[in-house]
Amino acid sequence: MNLFRYISKWSWLVLLPPVFFSAYCYYLITEVNTLQEQVDNNVYTITLLSSLERSFEKFSEVWDYDNDPAGALAYWDSLDADFQKRMSRIPWNSPYTPGLDSFNVPIAASKADLDSLARPLFAGNILSEENHKAGAFVQIHTHAAGLIRGAKFKARIALSDISENLQDNWNALTAMIWLLCLVTFLFKFDLIWSHAKTNRLREVEQALTNSRDYFRRVFQQAGVGICMIDVNSGAVVRANPAFCEMLGYTENEVARKNFVDLSLPREQKNLKAFFQEIIEGGQDGRRLESRLITYHGKVVWTSVSAALLLDIHQKPEFCLAIVEDISARVSFQEALQESQERYRMLADTSSDMITRHSQQGDFIYVSPACQGILGYDPHQMVARNVRDIIHPDDLPDLLNYWREVLGEEKKRTPFEFRAYRQDGQVVWLEAMAKQVTQPDGQNSRETIAVSRDITARKEAELALARAHEELESRVEERTARLEILNRSLREEISQRIEAEELLEKTLREKELLLREIFHRVKNNMQVISSLMQLQEEESRDPVVRNTLKESRDRLSAMALLHEGLYQAKDLSTVDLGQYFGNLIRFLQNSYLLSGSDRVMLGSEIEPVNLKIDSAIPLGLVVNELIANAFKYAFPADRSFPERPEIFVRFGKEPLGDNYRLVVKDNGVGLPQNLDIRNAKSFGLKLVNLLARQLNGTLAVTSEGGTEISLTLPESPYKERVNYGGKENSHR
Repeated sequence: MNLFRYISKWSWLVLLPPVFFSAYCYYLITEVNTLQEQVDNNVYTITLLSSLERSFEKFSEVWDYDNDPAGALAYWDSLDADFQKRMSRIPWNSPYTPGLDSFNVPIAASKADLDSLARPLFAGNILSEENHKAGAFVQIHTHAAGLIRGAKFKARIALSDISENLQDNWNALTAMIWLLCLVTFLFKFDLIWSHAKTNRLREVEQALTNSRDYFRRVFQQAGVGICMIDVNSGAVVRANPAFCEMLGYTENEVARKNFVDLSLPREQKNLKAFFQEIIEGGQDGRRLESRLITYHGKVVWTSVSAALLLDIHQKPEFCLAIVEDISARVSFQEALQESQERYRMLADTSSDMITRHSQQGDFIYVSPACQGILGYDPHQMVARNVRDIIHPDDLPDLLNYWREVLGEEKKRTPFEFRAYRQDGQVVWLEAMAKQVTQPDGQNSRETIAVSRDITARKEAELALARAHEELESRVEERTARLEILNRSLREEISQRIEAEELLEKTLREKELLLREIFHRVKNNMQVISSLMQLQEEESRDPVVRNTLKESRDRLSAMALLHEGLYQAKDLSTVDLGQYFGNLIRFLQNSYLLSGSDRVMLGSEIEPVNLKIDSAIPLGLVVNELIANAFKYAFPADRSFPERPEIFVRFGKEPLGDNYRLVVKDNGVGLPQNLDIRNAKSFGLKLVNLLARQLNGTLAVTSEGGTEISLTLPESPYKERVNYGGKENSHR
């Protein structure tokens, strides 16, 4: 026993050569392991598995444990205090199950032996305790070699029962260790790496499974359409629910359909070229907007982006297409473009000059009105600076105004300045500027301005200012003379005041006199009308009665005009709307009394103020035309499908500056052989005479009734026509 312990004590020297050799191999294997870890694919992993199986076979041939019942192989999970190892074979008669039961080292060895086993490289050791699981005393001889970094197990232990033949087993075990080092080096430590690579393969397989599950969830639950397209046939191999819902197909219906055939015929060529460039050039991430046709025939705007999927030979196998419905975005873009075109049309047709400036004052956009205001072509103004056309005296004020526009207070008042035309003339412009707002609501550093030519107004203001200055100078001169001619000037002023008061009194008296004249004329006409009414009632001749009634109506029309004049604030004009309204009501009441109660009389009169010299003949024309309609348009012996109606309209024509009077009815119409311009009746003769007096043009239509219109040119009546009580001399 002492000899045994002596040999065991110094036997570790025999292991020094293989230990150093193993360390050198460990360095080489570490470098090789670094290179091999860069290769991470399934094919190489399967190759490693095959190599691992061959390594186990070669290792079994070297150690030949199947023929050596005394041998045992164990893996150490760690080198902690609690050593756990799982035996691959149990060489002695024990109740341990190979590969299943854990062999607890503290039960089979002493603590001192465990400390020696915890070294990186082990010498031969004897587990001398009689703590076998079955209760029998067993002497176990161990030889161990440290494994490379990164392996799951920290050491591999070879154990044998040396109870009977310790020395023979020792020599054989030493030779086996040398052989193990050589075999391990020759096969790149495949046996030692086998477990680590198996774990790596499991990790790769698990990562591949997780990747597939992730792709499947993304494919099925994505909010955009995804489909796999065969690169050879162009057929849809698989499509997700979002793609099917977008086009209205089921997954079975869309499968095997050619993706290009789903687009519009005129876009199929571009779509096919798009996929061809991706397949041939290997360019992923490209995008194309194309219109696809749904199952129900609806056209959907889509954005198609594609990427290649390669097979194990790195050859294109499928094309993964991501299809997004952009119909809403396209509609928005079209609406935006339409809005931009509409605003551009407004800018191009506006008489005011619309400009857009940078912060430095450079013109970015100039509307066509620039040609008429400044004489420049709009393209000539772009990229020029506003300082190039501004009068030097107005430039500082313009810059201050610009800063106020871009400031926080947001200047809202217009700015007047002088600018140079292309021909060198100076024009006055009035501009209103505003800071341009970006789509996100933030203000940019650009401004938009609307400018108009106010040269005529400024010239008038300057003339008024000069007149005011001249007046002031005269006042000053007069003031100086007051010091010398105080008394005479005071008398002159007193006389002037008296004269002004006298003039004002005279004007008031004249106005009262005019009102009284209008009132007396109106009363006299009413007296004449009453006398004619008495004469009409006394007469038995229908012709005389009718003539007297027509004359009486004409007098009443003029009397109503004079009544409006003396009641108005302005004695020189007549409110045509009020005058025609009173005249129409008078005529309606007049003919109601004569039995024409079934005829309805309507009117549409614009509120126009007309001078008296135009209002009187126009009122007489209305009187004659309405009277003719009452007398002849609706014979008592005929019935009409619609209620008899006479309608009067007066106003300005929509196009042009002319005025138009229209009197129409839905009666029997005029006789075909009647020429209104050469009529023999007194009423129509009077209408023609008054129309010529007004420089008007008569027109007659007789379809579904009679319509007589009188068109009056505006130009002769510029001084006669007022709008809203104010004279209009330019319309």
